[in-house]
Amino acid sequence: MTPPRNDVASPATSPQPSARAETDDHDHGPASTGLTARQFASSVVGVACIVFLTLCVSGLYLWWPRKWNLRTLKTTSLFNFKLR
Repeated sequence: MTPPRNDVASPATSPQPSARAETDDHDHGPASTGLTARQFASSVVGVACIVFLTLCVSGLYLWWPRKWNLRTLKTTSLFNFKLR
């Protein structure tokens, strides 16, 4: 019969789950920086919204007519059905 192992800790002396998580040396992506999955996804969506709004504003600036008169208003706001 083999003798019992002395290096195995009993549940009473084992570290708590939070203490084990702090000593974990493995890289787990965003979780290793303290971000939860929801916080990481929220920051990704926030950056995507800022990029989208920047593209919308720059598109409106390029589309906006420099001179306001009836001809420019007509060409920018109405569809020309005579085009082929």
